[in-house]
Amino acid sequence: MNEGTKTGLFWALAALLVGLAVFVNWPTATDEQALVAINKPLFEEFKDPLAAANLRIVSFDETLGQLEAFEVAKDRSTGLWTIPSRQGYPADAASQMEKAATAFLGLRILDVKTDKAEEHAAFGVIEPNLEKLSVGDAGVGRLVTIKDGDGKNLATLIIGKTVKDIPSHRYVRKPGQDPVYEVELDDSPLTTQFRQWIEEDLLKLDTFDIAGTKIRNYSVAVNATLQGLAVDPRKSYDANLSLDDTNQWKLDSLVVYDDAQGGEIRSLTEDEQVNATKLNRLKTALDDLKIVDVVRKPEGMSADLKADKSLVSNNESIRSLAGRGFYPVQGTGEEGIDILAANGELIVDLKDGVEYILRFGRIAGLDESSSESADEAKEGTEDAAAAEEGAEEKPRETAGGSNRYLLVTTRLNSSMIPPPDLKLVPQTIEELAEMLKPPADPAAPPEGEIQFNPAALEGASPAPAPSDPGSETGSQSGSESSEPVTDQPAPDQPAAEAPAQAGDDGQGEAPQGETPLAFNGQGSVIGQGLPQDGTPPADNPGSGESPAEQPPADQPAPTAPTEESAAERFAKMTEDEKKEYLQAEQEKINKENEKLRDAWKEKMDGAEKRVRDLNARFADWYYVIPESTYADLQVKLEDLIQPKGAAPATPAGPNPAGFPSFNPLGQ
Repeated sequence: MNEGTKTGLFWALAALLVGLAVFVNWPTATDEQALVAINKPLFEEFKDPLAAANLRIVSFDETLGQLEAFEVAKDRSTGLWTIPSRQGYPADAASQMEKAATAFLGLRILDVKTDKAEEHAAFGVIEPNLEKLSVGDAGVGRLVTIKDGDGKNLATLIIGKTVKDIPSHRYVRKPGQDPVYEVELDDSPLTTQFRQWIEEDLLKLDTFDIAGTKIRNYSVAVNATLQGLAVDPRKSYDANLSLDDTNQWKLDSLVVYDDAQGGEIRSLTEDEQVNATKLNRLKTALDDLKIVDVVRKPEGMSADLKADKSLVSNNESIRSLAGRGFYPVQGTGEEGIDILAANGELIVDLKDGVEYILRFGRIAGLDESSSESADEAKEGTEDAAAAEEGAEEKPRETAGGSNRYLLVTTRLNSSMIPPPDLKLVPQTIEELAEMLKPPADPAAPPEGEIQFNPAALEGASPAPAPSDPGSETGSQSGSESSEPVTDQPAPDQPAAEAPAQAGDDGQGEAPQGETPLAFNGQGSVIGQGLPQDGTPPADNPGSGESPAEQPPADQPAPTAPTEESAAERFAKMTEDEKKEYLQAEQEKINKENEKLRDAWKEKMDGAEKRVRDLNARFADWYYVIPESTYADLQVKLEDLIQPKGAAPATPAGPNPAGFPSFNPLGQ
């Protein structure tokens, strides 16, 4: 081999080694992608969170091998939010949706972990797709999709596991793409908890608005027969309770039922009292009542919980009701079909005339709260108590506890808005004269009495001057009587022994330079006038006169002048003046009565509107409440009454922190 050949082989070998080194050290595809993708936004075109109008979250239940979907959407025509995954239940989602959409804004890639599909399970980013999944499959992520009002995708992402030792970082992947990214993501707004997307406060009432409650404590036993379901209501007691002006509970009536003898009226003994602590707990539970789920009611049930004939003839609707602890029974008169509840009713009266009716059903299970099932129809034919005892399913929202079905409606209780006491309008001069007469008891003027008002009669004769101190018509505070005052001193009675007249402290007539005694237009003195310069006397500010002007002790004290009564003045008017005064009083009283009627009608209209609005919310839904709330709303007979001297009751209304409760009796 010559030197040229050797040299050529050497250079060929060197080139091969260089090429091999370059190949070994060449960046992988993943590295290339990482170099390009690091710090790049995942969704560059998504910049406005308010454009988000639909959110859908799909997750996979490994145990059941099923997909669970949660969706919130905004109606394009009405602008209202609903939850399609809960059969269109109204959502309070504007704020929550903005938070969820904002979580995707500015989402940047921190690292690219892999581009191999076989490694997706390790990062928990397998797409939830039933066509590719089966029971027991692990490593499935949550698929989150955000769309605008036109249905265009704004962002879609599969969210996987949390990065080890960095709780704020998650592994994510775009559907249809293999690369797995590490990002910093707060996914708490991307919740599928129903109560996070709705108005939780179901009843929207305040404890201070509650005027009383009616407890209808009963249970329902149900047995299947060839003719259908046999419903057997078993009453325990009916109680009507109210809150007085001091916010204390009062038992208005109590009827206790015995299966053999029927109802018996029960009264509190001298040694008993209502259990205000338990009732106040009930009151607070009503204010705090929250729902954890809903199910749409069957067709045919009205807002007032009645049922029409179509519902009774619909087996599916009957099963829907019975499976949740509600049973249609024949009503009375024209009321059609009533609905009995497995665990009784609670009626709550508000001061504004709105009356809530709450009916408590059976325990809610996981499957029942989401959809109808064949098993549910079977449960509807079983005894309600047995169904509850055998209920072992965990609820949808309350892990480790139970939930219960609830039906709610409202109605108007007009007794809470009594019609106004209108004033009597005199129709004749004789009626007006009779009404102007002073009452026999000044402390209790009769209904319709008119106080004389000289200003009401323009051009009437001027009022007579106050009578002289020695006249037969004396001052009588608080009335318009023309009878002589019985406690006036005799002419020879010393001033020191004469009783003081109202408003002058027994000091006699006002001295010159001061205004005379003031009158209230009804013949009664209402106070001593001040000097004309507006300043009280320096020597005796309280008496209205100086000591030097007081009459000698051996002279009788002068009697304070008084006006004639309204009846006397009216009697001295001419017929034309009386007619004019009658017309003026009629107009005045009619205006006052009209104001009273308008105020009453406004309250009635407000209560009726609120009933309509509330029933529009309640009409279509079974509600699901926590079992702990149900326990606070239930009052057993033995818990309703307690011996006097038991543990003190908590106040019926909330007490501001740091302020002790006031007890006027010091007990």
